[in-house]
Amino acid sequence: MTGKRATDKELAQEARAWEEGQLDPKNWQDAPEALINSEGRMKPHEIFAELKKLLAGLPERNQRRIFDLIEMLMRAHIPK
Repeated sequence: MTGKRATDKELAQEARAWEEGQLDPKNWQDAPEALINSEGRMKPHEIFAELKKLLAGLPERNQRRIFDLIEMLMRAHIPK
């Protein structure tokens, strides 16, 4: 990711392209450093371990709340 920020005009053009169905992420290539890609490189427990490392600097109370929210999302969106 670069430090360049999109202008309001560029953001509006991109929003229009999404609304009109001109952009389709199915055809995008994953970044090589992506944690999760279309090939499913990381398993849920690996993702959780990575999140734990990232959140290590937060107070434990905040960590617990974030993990609870992630767990709720996973239960809602991962097929059984």
